[in-house]
Amino acid sequence: MLADVYTPVGIYLRLRDRFRDTVLLESTDHHAAENSYSFICINAIAGIQITNQQELEFKLPNSNPEKVALQKGNSLPDLLWEFMQRFDMEAEDPKSAQFAQGLFGYLAYDAIPLFETVSFKQD
Repeated sequence: MLADVYTPVGIYLRLRDRFRDTVLLESTDHHAAENSYSFICINAIAGIQITNQQELEFKLPNSNPEKVALQKGNSLPDLLWEFMQRFDMEAEDPKSAQFAQGLFGYLAYDAIPLFETVSFKQD
């Protein structure tokens, strides 16, 4: 679609009240605008939520949320990888789908210590 007529934010604003779990994800690569994409995700089929620093919750279709304790032996990147392996992917058109393969979502600022070896000062 031409960006002059429809913008990703405008489309997202029209869809967010009609569909559950609507999220707008945009590329943050500021160097090359020609390779930037916007994704509007609606009706999530599964999800992961970190409710606190000690617990992770997997949400899968047609089942109750599954809680997993975050301990020293459970690294979050490994748990995310295991979660992704629960799904089988099919590519219909390899050319148009090659940039859109993988796990889509967002992380908040508070998740940084769960992925990196940094810690924040406590006020």
